[in-house]
Amino acid sequence: IAPDDDLRLVALQAGFRVDAGAFPGGMIGPGCMCIFSCYDFPNARVDGYDVLDNKPKTQAYRAPGATQAAYACESVVDELAEKWNVIAVMAKPFSPRELLKKVDEVLSGETAAT
Repeated sequence: IAPDDDLRLVALQAGFRVDAGAFPGGMIGPGCMCIFSCYDFPNARVDGYDVLDNKPKTQAYRAPGATQAAYACESVVDELAEKWNVIAVMAKPFSPRELLKKVDEVLSGETAAT
């Protein structure tokens, strides 16, 4: 996560490596789609990899990987806020121009449904 001179978050990058079991298609998709999906940033990149091994296949549940991804993103923002000596909410993009609007496209290419 990278800020500009005004401490607004302008660039985001994330990488996921998820144990998928013996077959691809586990929790990687929802996590990659959801990590930055609440925010509108000018620059973002997410790389996700299913790691295959000799275990049973992971099974889906509601939004697999999304909760973990959101927690990771918000935890990093909280750490940066502490480093910058600002209240965490001030470091998060809550101004009207940075929150998603109904017509905005999220990182996965879908239109936000607010």
